[in-house]
Amino acid sequence: MSSWRPRSRAHRSAARTAAPEAERAQLLRELAAIYTEKLGRPHDAIDAFERLRLLAPSDTAVLVQLADLYGAVGRWSKVIETLAASRGRRR
Repeated sequence: MSSWRPRSRAHRSAARTAAPEAERAQLLRELAAIYTEKLGRPHDAIDAFERLRLLAPSDTAVLVQLADLYGAVGRWSKVIETLAASRGRRR
């Protein structure tokens, strides 16, 4: 687990400074996965997905993953809000 912390810092830094939007989006996806799957830090994963949501507002997969994370931390009003946004995007 300790090797994932430096990697998460590198991804976070790169996501802030990466020029192409597509590259930033990929870095944020990877960062969220590291926080979720390797470090068990759902709140940090939520932050990464919220930043990704700004870059890719029409990506319903991001919204669904974000809703799952909000559910995992018990933020039920955010689950409802996020799923409603996801449903609105599919129409």
